[in-house]
Amino acid sequence: MKNPLLSLYYRLARPHPSEKVAFDLKRIKQDLRSTKRELDRNGSELARVSAALEIQQAIARDLDAIVDRQARKIAAFASERGSGKAYYTRAREGPTTDAPPILLIASGSSSGSHLFAQLLAAYEPFVVGPEPNLASRPGLFAPEGFRSELLRGLYHQSPIVQPRQLSNGYLHHPVPFRLFTNDEAYLYETTDAKVQLASKATSWSGFVSMIRDRLVDAQVVPGNSVLVEHSPSAAVGIAPALREMPNLKVVHLVRDPRDAISSMMKRREKSPVYEGISADENLQITAEQWSLLTAAALQAEEYPGYLRISYEELVLETNATMARVLDHLGHKDAKRYLAPISFGEIGHQPGWRNSPKGAISASSIGRYRETLTAEQIERLVAMEFDFPELGLGCAMRDFVDRFSSKAIPGEETDVPRTRGSA
Repeated sequence: MKNPLLSLYYRLARPHPSEKVAFDLKRIKQDLRSTKRELDRNGSELARVSAALEIQQAIARDLDAIVDRQARKIAAFASERGSGKAYYTRAREGPTTDAPPILLIASGSSSGSHLFAQLLAAYEPFVVGPEPNLASRPGLFAPEGFRSELLRGLYHQSPIVQPRQLSNGYLHHPVPFRLFTNDEAYLYETTDAKVQLASKATSWSGFVSMIRDRLVDAQVVPGNSVLVEHSPSAAVGIAPALREMPNLKVVHLVRDPRDAISSMMKRREKSPVYEGISADENLQITAEQWSLLTAAALQAEEYPGYLRISYEELVLETNATMARVLDHLGHKDAKRYLAPISFGEIGHQPGWRNSPKGAISASSIGRYRETLTAEQIERLVAMEFDFPELGLGCAMRDFVDRFSSKAIPGEETDVPRTRGSA
């Protein structure tokens, strides 16, 4: 038998249906307010993305027209002068612009460019950051080609040299296909910043000046600063750059190719991209890359703005070599900073024996004898390469004969004299 008092209690304690409806409405209103706030936030983000997209679409429309014009010009020129050679052999009618606030250092990788950049950054007005890859596309420097090449580089399109398929499945790029790397150190890490840079820059000189000025405005570097571009990829750009800007200064840093290549091979052993490839494959792709960068940079040696120094000179005769460099750059009496002016992360990389910020040491000269076998040295010296994309060809024996260190006793005796083909 049911207890009437208990039944009455349950009826009184149970909420009235109208109260439940009111509670549900209150909860729904709270949910709606929360959803509205989220929509407002998403709407602001969507508006920002839409604005950036509109700019990119406008740039893409410009790019289509520019690419069509450039393709016709390149095709006409190639039929006259030979495919791939336009960047290095085209006759000039005169300079197009003054030199921007930048010094280009060309090298073949693992040739001491980080060390050299740090040494330069001890002198006013030079400053150094991480490798920015600002000169890795030869077509950037002619006014008629700047815009298309800038957009291709920023949006990772059309590599200058086709990548090589490695045995482990990864792609190896002899020349980086991306323009403007380490952008966070140069305060251009956001999409908005890059879109504004791409839409406002009308020449390579202006492009570089905008990057430098952003660092100046943020008080990262002094107002008169000259950026030191020490990316090895600059090697493919210095000849076209000097052709268009005779007042530009470049320094080509060379090293005994056996030391440079063996050093880069050691670094690649630490990289996941090259994991699992054989020593022979490592030797082949590294020698090819070093040869390409060196051959491209040597196309600039006819220009007054070009100076070549060696890694061996830099570490064995540092003061005399730096004095020669500063004289070439027009800063013979440059004031020394209390410490090098650098920004971003420029540290010791895996596989390096010495740090670019550490004490100068000659311990890496002749190191290839410790890391390459006699068979590898013989094979390396016999290699020859053709680079149809740039209209260049070269033989490693010529590089060894020209750039081997004369500071090492017995240097001439370990170069095999049998000529061969890669």
